[in-house]
Amino acid sequence: MLRATALVCAALVIASASGCGNRTVFVPESSPMRTGPGFKGRIYTLRPGASPDEWELSANAVSIPEGYYLVSPQWVSENEDK
Repeated sequence: MLRATALVCAALVIASASGCGNRTVFVPESSPMRTGPGFKGRIYTLRPGASPDEWELSANAVSIPEGYYLVSPQWVSENEDK
């Protein structure tokens, strides 16, 4: 019985570590990213006539075409003068 329990536990560990299911990849904030197929989400837009610091969050999700670049505000400020 103990051996059967150990085998079941080992099988569960191997099944969980085999890559089944979702996985999260953390990207450094200083690194630009590109959108994949079917990317959809709420976005911030700069309000017309407002100062550069006035951004407004969209009420609805927006479809973003595949291949668009996503960059952090830190990346923009570090690369403004280049």
